[in-house]
Amino acid sequence: MAILIIGGALGGQYLDEQSGNEKPVYTVVFSLIAVAIGLYLIIKEVLNITKED
Repeated sequence: MAILIIGGALGGQYLDEQSGNEKPVYTVVFSLIAVAIGLYLIIKEVLNITKED
C-alpha cells in the first residue's frame, strides 16, 4: 500500500511540475486515488482470507 501511495504522490508531483500548477492539485488527487486503491486491495484480501477459514 505504501508503494502505491508513494507512486501516486510522485506521479502527481511530476504532473504538477510539468503543468506549472502553483497548488499541488495532481499530487493530492493521485495520492487520494492511490489510498483508495490500496484500501480496496486490503479489504479484498481480508475478505478472501476470511472466506478460506
